[in-house]
Amino acid sequence: MADINIFGTLRSGTTSKVIAVAAEIKDENLGKTQAEINSELTNRHVILSESAYEALEEKDADTIYMTYEDDDETTTAESTTTT
Repeated sequence: MADINIFGTLRSGTTSKVIAVAAEIKDENLGKTQAEINSELTNRHVILSESAYEALEEKDADTIYMTYEDDDETTTAESTTTT
């Protein structure tokens, strides 16, 4: 495949404004396509309530946990369900 040198900004002339599909982009340093990189990152971000996060017995060091505050209704519903 030939290299194409670009000395400017690519602008899409299509209505979708898409220039490239990310899955087809290759990271030469990693030797992987963006699709391969993305597949390795699945489930690395987890969104949990604060109480659910605190209840986790084991936390994965490679996972980013994002928490939100429990509201009164959710806490009440959870405690009603668990009792």
